[in-house]
Amino acid sequence: NNPELFAFLVSGVIDDMHGTIKGEANISGALQRPVVNGSLRFLDVGLTTVNPKLTFTIPDDIITLDHTGLLFKDFRIYDAGKNPLTINGNLTTKDYSSFAYDLHLNTENYILIDHPDSSSGRLRGLLVVDSDIRLVGNEKYIDLKATFALKDTSNLTFVVSNDDIEMLKTEGIIEFIDPQLMLDTLASQSGDFYDSLIATLPDFNL
Repeated sequence: NNPELFAFLVSGVIDDMHGTIKGEANISGALQRPVVNGSLRFLDVGLTTVNPKLTFTIPDDIITLDHTGLLFKDFRIYDAGKNPLTINGNLTTKDYSSFAYDLHLNTENYILIDHPDSSSGRLRGLLVVDSDIRLVGNEKYIDLKATFALKDTSNLTFVVSNDDIEMLKTEGIIEFIDPQLMLDTLASQSGDFYDSLIATLPDFNL
């Protein structure tokens, strides 16, 4: 099957998907709580993210489906240098409408960014990392424990455009303000922003 059929699940994150995903499953039980047993096999699947533009491949790997959800066992996603991001763990569910997850991700010399100086993006250069990540939670609570090591081969540059420089210039601009009024306004806006942000985020434990 064409992986683009699953593109709606990663809309806004994945720009391009190609390759083959083969599924085989037996489904039983009530519609509200289906029991699924089978697998999804990924063959020569390529993924390109939206921003920044990153390309990853899954040559041949399997996600197992059972009555508890989805099981990852040494599931590998390779970077442009053929270094794997290895995923172990599971996504558990009762009805396939909501999930809890317990995942362990590991990388070594993984290329997250590789943009030459001639590229049009603002972030240019090379970013290579080792990582050990444990992710546990659900849609309401996230517990993240992670260790990252930036490799010596990394070399990144953030390019600032002329428009950005002009916006930062204050020469020739004089603006008179009431300091107390500014503080009151900032305090009010900060409170509203904080309350709005907290209301939309899940619990996050680092």
